[in-house]
Amino acid sequence: PSISMGSSYGPVFEEQPSSVLFPEGSAEEKVTLSCRARANPSASYRWKMNGTDLRLDSDPRYSLMAGNLVINTPVRARDSGSYQCLATNPSGTVISREALLRFGYLHEFSPDERSPLTVTEGVGFTIPCNPPQHYPGLSYRWLQKEFPEFVPAGNGRWFVSQVTGNLYVARADLPDVGNYSCFATSRIDFITKSVFSKATLLRVNSDGLSYRWLQKEFPEFVPAGNGRWFVSQVTGNLYVARADLPDVGNYSCFATSRIDFITKSVFSKATLLRVNSDGQNTFPYRNTHPSSLT
Repeated sequence: PSISMGSSYGPVFEEQPSSVLFPEGSAEEKVTLSCRARANPSASYRWKMNGTDLRLDSDPRYSLMAGNLVINTPVRARDSGSYQCLATNPSGTVISREALLRFGYLHEFSPDERSPLTVTEGVGFTIPCNPPQHYPGLSYRWLQKEFPEFVPAGNGRWFVSQVTGNLYVARADLPDVGNYSCFATSRIDFITKSVFSKATLLRVNSDGLSYRWLQKEFPEFVPAGNGRWFVSQVTGNLYVARADLPDVGNYSCFATSRIDFITKSVFSKATLLRVNSDGQNTFPYRNTHPSSLT
């Protein structure tokens, strides 16, 4: 409604305070919460913090410029909260909407060393980020081995959660061995801050299995690699290029798992090999052992 310039009227807000996210460590050393009201006679201003009247004379960091509240060198522990402006003249008082003063911050990662992680080739794994205290949310990447080499997140094998910061790897490969650090970045307005964690050493074991074949009885093994005998370290199968009569006997697949300092071996039931006198052919003996040990 129109107001006659000569008549008295109560305060009407022209500008109310807006919420502020203030970056800790910012070169800007003050926060200004705006408030302006039209009134006749002119309004006086006061402020509430968290519903309680703010005594501007109680802290030299507070000052009032027209209706604006200025907080010099704001501190999260003392100044974060909800603020409201009140404009008053003899005709009445109006109170503004709430404006939140929040502080953006990103602490350093824990200085504690991180435990190494040992995984098996071909098996998926997770490296936790454990980000430091922060507000608001962060973006995450992972340093691979050394800066500025980052893991190729999003290529189908690597995935970095933008919620937890954890690194997920669908399948471990031997070249993945090395140090990995979580790299967290905070962006508030034009201020960017990044921190990174202590490294996690990743070790990748082969699939844990190696194969040999017992010939007749333990500990006599077939002489794999001599040109006539060959043991596949992928399938465990025994290949014989040429069968001779002395080869007759029982054969067992002997599988060994080595993870860190733990070794475990098992062997299959025997397969009886018979050789005809004209046995000049090539044939495989199948590994009937499971592909992994438990």
